[in-house]
Amino acid sequence: MSVRMNGFEQLALAGHCMLATLRQLGRGGLWVPWLALGVLQGVALLMLAWFAHPWVSVVMAPLVTWLAGADALHYPSVFRVLPALHARAAFVVDALFGVVAIGAATQLFAARFASQPMPARNGLRSAAGRWGTLLLAHLPLQLLVLGLSFGIPEWLHARGSSGVTLRLAILAGFGGALVIQVFFVMIAPLVMLAGFGVRDTWRELPSMLPKIGVAAIAIAVVATVINFPAQLLGRFADRIVDRGAPELVIGLVALQVAVGLIAAFLTAGSITLVYQSLVGDTGDEW
Repeated sequence: MSVRMNGFEQLALAGHCMLATLRQLGRGGLWVPWLALGVLQGVALLMLAWFAHPWVSVVMAPLVTWLAGADALHYPSVFRVLPALHARAAFVVDALFGVVAIGAATQLFAARFASQPMPARNGLRSAAGRWGTLLLAHLPLQLLVLGLSFGIPEWLHARGSSGVTLRLAILAGFGGALVIQVFFVMIAPLVMLAGFGVRDTWRELPSMLPKIGVAAIAIAVVATVINFPAQLLGRFADRIVDRGAPELVIGLVALQVAVGLIAAFLTAGSITLVYQSLVGDTGDEW
């Protein structure tokens, strides 16, 4: 049976759920989905950085040219644009495989908070079995983020818009992405815990807003705050290259990936516990 809380109560619950999730940081089994996703993002990073290697150049050199122009093919130019290149690659990885990590993490956190922990492989197997549903349920939001984060700024840049306009577009995209994130975090519990299909998940989302919307906003804001400083590090790529250590940009992007995975861990655990508390069954121990 669902429990209805007002906005202030949801904020308090969100804080409690985030603290409860932080206490799970040392449990290795809960990290398995995120480490698997991190490996995929790391492979994408290395393939972009070493696009000229004979093993990958046939695919990666044309891709780098398409995304960043022919100048990026000359050492060390690719390292100047590596954060932006990896952001695009990570978007694809997240869209295809990140949804499985989110689904598996939701299943594992739900079992953990219900005092019935399951092996990580079972959570991954369950999420992989629902990969199509997770992919299609998240796809509309992924496409909106793609347009807000990449499409609109690049379109304005191509039209020769002023720096002020571009900055306003980026700020608006950031705000829009935050709103989308609120809906995004509610999908996995509906698919993995309630067992809904794509259509029923989207039908249920509007009714979820009054139940856990304020808590979801609080969790999304905290995750964004955690991610934001790391994302700003990408601006230092030019300075690192100019100082003669371009390969250090790989470490900078790897740090961005690591921070993103920590934020994802916190988000998945917190929203799962909020869902269990207000919509589904509540665990015996937090």
